Amino acid sequence: DEDPLLQHIGPELRERLRVVKAAWILADGPVRQSWFPQSGAKTEVLSRIRTGLDEFKAKGVPCPPGLHEAVLAEEFDFEACMARFGLDWEKAMVKVGARREVEDAQGMTMTD
Repeated sequence: DEDPLLQHIGPELRERLRVVKAAWILADGPVRQSWFPQSGAKTEVLSRIRTGLDEFKAKGVPCPPGLHEAVLAEEFDFEACMARFGLDWEKAMVKVGARREVEDAQGMTMTD
């Protein structure tokens, strides 16, 4: 059975992944994650979305209540979802740049 989310176009799936990434970064999750890349086939992007959502619990990163459901909902709007959870993509990107510099200085890897 094909996942119903695969019916959606690729850019929308990438936007869903961006919401998960923003929530992760703004909650101080480690910024070097194997599930961060936004390119690839729709099945790969959807797999990364699910992995990212699972990683919140696995790595003890605080996840906004309702994020899983909102990101995996059939109806999805990037801006509305970001606003619902108080997320800001630009702030996340600034934060990730600063955090990568710190992690590089500490010698951390993508698996840390």
